[in-house]
Amino acid sequence: GRHFGWWAQALAREGIGYDVVDESMLASALAAGTRYTTLVLPAVTTLASIASALTIAEFAGNGGRLLASGPQ
Repeated sequence: GRHFGWWAQALAREGIGYDVVDESMLASALAAGTRYTTLVLPAVTTLASIASALTIAEFAGNGGRLLASGPQ
C-alpha cells in the first residue's frame, strides 16, 4: 500500500492522470489501440497467471512503457 501511495502522490503532484487496473483487466486495458502507453507495477512481486505476464510482455514488446519499482 505504501509504495502504491507514493506513485499515486507523485503522479497527482505532476498532474498526470492514472487509472488503477486490476490484474483481471490487463488484457483489455493493454490491448493494441487502447489509450494506455505506460504500465506501472508498484511493488508487484507475483502475478496471478502466466497470461498476465504474457500480456505485459506483449504490451512492452509493442512499445508500451513498463515501470516496475519496489523493494529488492
